[in-house]
Amino acid sequence: MATLWLVSVGGEADATLPLSTLPDLAAHLPPPPRSHRAAHRRLVSVFRRGWNLILAALLQQTALPLGRLVPEPWPIRPLLDQKETAPTVVELLQAA
Repeated sequence: MATLWLVSVGGEADATLPLSTLPDLAAHLPPPPRSHRAAHRRLVSVFRRGWNLILAALLQQTALPLGRLVPEPWPIRPLLDQKETAPTVVELLQAA
């Protein structure tokens, strides 16, 4: 439960962070080793951001943030053209 709370608070804060405040990291960082790339690169993970926000609220003796889970957008794949169809299994085997 604590992990979910930290991630939800951090995710909510990450979703409200404007992209203009993030530095352009493309020139400074190598590409990630994964094959898919995130929508934007985070300098601080949502878990750590949630931890920091909850800790700051405790130290300042203010109300604890509840947070909410904010899903990231699904990756967009180009759709097949209406006239174009996906290859069948037989066509794939013949091409190999």
